[in-house]
Amino acid sequence: MPRAQVTTYLLSWLLTFSFFESAVGRHSFRFVEETLRRLTPNPSQSPRLREAYLEQLRDSGLVVQAFLPAVFAPLQLSDRTRPVDLTPWSVDDFVLEQLDARDRTSVSVFAAHVYYRALHTVPSVIRAYWSSLQNLQLSRVMQSFTTRHFSPLLVADELSVLRDADSPTGKQLRDNDDFTVKVASNGSEVKVVFVVDEEAMEIAIKVPNEFPLAGVEVRDVRKVGVTDKQWRAWLLAMQQVITSQVGPREDLFCVEGAETDHSPQSAAIADAILLFKRNVTLHFEGVESCAICYSTVSTVDRSLPTKTCKTCSNKFHAGCLYKWFTTSHGSTCPLCRQVF
Repeated sequence: MPRAQVTTYLLSWLLTFSFFESAVGRHSFRFVEETLRRLTPNPSQSPRLREAYLEQLRDSGLVVQAFLPAVFAPLQLSDRTRPVDLTPWSVDDFVLEQLDARDRTSVSVFAAHVYYRALHTVPSVIRAYWSSLQNLQLSRVMQSFTTRHFSPLLVADELSVLRDADSPTGKQLRDNDDFTVKVASNGSEVKVVFVVDEEAMEIAIKVPNEFPLAGVEVRDVRKVGVTDKQWRAWLLAMQQVITSQVGPREDLFCVEGAETDHSPQSAAIADAILLFKRNVTLHFEGVESCAICYSTVSTVDRSLPTKTCKTCSNKFHAGCLYKWFTTSHGSTCPLCRQVF
């Protein structure tokens, strides 16, 4: 594919990722992003809409079949060539006005930036592609290249959200003296402690060096005052949020009138921690969990269980109940089997 054609194609993907990210203020071509945002609804404002867009990208195969081959070509990322050395360049930012489609180096650096935005925005799609590679040489080259040039930046993005006490997200993480988040000095692990009746429940979040190709792992350390089933549901919910996260979010449990975090950093780990915090808080406040997923807060839309069975009085998330009705091809309660 001619260099100019590759550049044009990658620009279209950059618009797509900008639409997902809504990253006003970070990149030098914000006028394109602002125009796109005025013309179309922002998917980051709706978890359901974000998930629908991501599902469409997965099902269409566009990222795997079209985007990755196009972005790998100017980066010389294959099982037969040595990848472009990006050491002299900053891949997390790019001045679009300086892009020269006739210059090989310019196009390569631009491709690196677009790949960074893809890892930042749709990491789960790229992780699934890498995990499924049967070409072991290409898998090793992709892992080495990504880990060397992109992983440190992406890990820093994730952890900066947790470390910034003055950001809206940072304030939410620190508005309860019984709840603490500690980031290891080497950035490899995050510890979350919630003190309940002078007893500390604790979880650990392991961040691999190969992030986001290798997934973040949520580890059980110590539970307090909850059943094993409830505890596993909370940890599973955190893992699901981190694994399926679509880049940065602006809806981290914001309440009406509260300051909204428009920072461009990825916030999958912060989102999962806030989910855990809210689940624990609501549980000990006596709020009933969903009888299907055993979580108080839905991982899909952050709603509470509001659908009550008139017969057995169990409560369910609307999304969980809809999924049950769809898969069971009926409209009966999952527990008592009476018509809902």
